[in-house]
Amino acid sequence: MGENAMKRQVAVLVVITLSIAFGCFGTALTAAIRVWDAAAFQHDRLGPAAAGAAVLLNRLADEDSGWRSYLTTGRSELVGPPPAASRDISFEVDQLSASVAGLGTLPALMRQVSEAYETWRAQADSGVTAIRSGMPW
Repeated sequence: MGENAMKRQVAVLVVITLSIAFGCFGTALTAAIRVWDAAAFQHDRLGPAAAGAAVLLNRLADEDSGWRSYLTTGRSELVGPPPAASRDISFEVDQLSASVAGLGTLPALMRQVSEAYETWRAQADSGVTAIRSGMPW
């Protein structure tokens, strides 16, 4: 009887140990899948959004530089075609806004960028109008 009782206790301990081991393995596997999903999400959504933000920043800097040069010198060849640049920037803002939809506070930040661009654009347009009409700006 003592030997059978000891075999049962060992069997129970083996079952408990295996249950804990499989539970730990399952938890580790679940965590690995979540990390993989987070990495895929970052690659699929945040990577293109970051690239779009870099393109937008370059376009904004180029347009700002061109308009500042024009407003300072009055030489229109420094600006290039403003309507095309504005369409490009508006397109970039719209595209970037769509790519960050559902990413926490990024959509609100994109709205702020868009509003700031429109404010800047209105000020630049008033300066251009003043320069073209011969008034100092």
